[in-house]
Amino acid sequence: MKECTLPVWIDSGELFEPKPNGSTAQLSSCALKTDLLGDSITLGGPKLVPSLTFGQVFALYQSAPFEVNINVTHPQMTISFNSSGQESNDVTTHANVINNINESLTIGVWGQSLNAHFNNTWSQAKVAHLGLSSISDLNTAINISQDDIVHLTTNAYNIWIYPIYQKSKSENVVSEVSIIKPIRENITTFIPTNNPDFFYDQDYESGMLLSYVNASKKGLKDSNLLFHPVSLPILGDRSSTSSISYMESNTTLQSDSITKDVTIGAGGSLTLNAQFGSLFSINNTLSFNHTETSGNTSTSSSTLTKGFHISFNFGNVKDDVYQFQVTPLVYHQEKTNLLLIKYDVELTGSKWHDYFSTPKPVLFRIFPFSEDILSHSYTRSIRFTPISEEGNEATLSIMIFNNSLNPLSNLTCRVYDGLPKLDQENQMTTNDLVLIKEVDNLSIDAAISTFVECHDVVIKKESFVTVELVHDSLLFKNQKIYWSSYPYNKSSQILLLT
Repeated sequence: MKECTLPVWIDSGELFEPKPNGSTAQLSSCALKTDLLGDSITLGGPKLVPSLTFGQVFALYQSAPFEVNINVTHPQMTISFNSSGQESNDVTTHANVINNINESLTIGVWGQSLNAHFNNTWSQAKVAHLGLSSISDLNTAINISQDDIVHLTTNAYNIWIYPIYQKSKSENVVSEVSIIKPIRENITTFIPTNNPDFFYDQDYESGMLLSYVNASKKGLKDSNLLFHPVSLPILGDRSSTSSISYMESNTTLQSDSITKDVTIGAGGSLTLNAQFGSLFSINNTLSFNHTETSGNTSTSSSTLTKGFHISFNFGNVKDDVYQFQVTPLVYHQEKTNLLLIKYDVELTGSKWHDYFSTPKPVLFRIFPFSEDILSHSYTRSIRFTPISEEGNEATLSIMIFNNSLNPLSNLTCRVYDGLPKLDQENQMTTNDLVLIKEVDNLSIDAAISTFVECHDVVIKKESFVTVELVHDSLLFKNQKIYWSSYPYNKSSQILLLT
């Protein structure tokens, strides 16, 4: 019996190596797939899972800083990409034909000689040139003013799931096999960070200038800067503007040239000699040569150019007393290969301290410019930490920012279970909500954030949470109340309805 040297999968699902002395039953089961124990398996009909999309993030473009009540025009940031390619193929063929006839005659008389020579050459040459060239050019640009944008590529897949049945276990499914098939690959996408499916906990708010002053740049170093930083003034002259542009371009050139030549030559000669006694002789030589040369030179080249261009236009403010300096910082992280845009902000105008004199507690809003009240008060400053891997429950913490150049004290933070309602005056209210946590006498230094930890509060999955800030500087209910959901993407049920 021939020895079997490779592992074999038999119907019982075991891996083994049959030995030379193995039983016939083992080998027949291995070779014929005989179900001796009733443990063989079969595949059922597949089930299609809705397509899944996976993405690779390339960059996070943070909108430029401004103060919504001070800036006359909002800043603009333009991101553009270009990718151009050129391919060319040139073929030059040549063919040459050369014919040559030579004849020489020598006559000798009385010891003297007379020589005559004849030569005739004619040729024909042909040259042909064929050139092919193709150019492709792709330019993409996006303008950003108020929203942060994530740049990514996405891939979509269909997943087919096949159930596995075992004969001895009736019709129960014992396992499954999944087959993933790509249906769309490498689609460049730009999405705003306020998308409910994107979990981005920002520590600033668009249009809230002071929140940019101490915004985090954790893990970012000067050595990661893609361009040399330049600081620009934002002035009160409405005819002036501050702008800066950066550009990076890479070109790759590849060229190949191949020359082939073939030469074929043929020729012959004929010599006639005659001697008439000792006084007279004739020698005549006739030769003929034919040469053909053909060949071609093929040259192919490809040029690929990729460019990245970013420009900032920071607009202006309504008065010079509110001037400020902005330094855009473009980072490229080598480890994650991410491009990140951050800013350094310095308040240089003489009236900023008066403008930010009143302590004011806020949570950072995702839609600060929305006219819809519920969307306007949606925040991710209410942050959730899952208790288990399943994520069915979570504790929460609240990040509160003091939007002032003076310290804040005597702040009360109240946490409610549920979503705020709108009263008859179209103001948000917490009257019908259950209070689950209250923290009093909070203090926050100027222009920074603090975290209120609520580890004793457990939030169920698919829940809404409302936070109310109580402080003397907050005069209207819509300034006090914020809400969020666990998980964040559950908020889309509310944001889409409104």
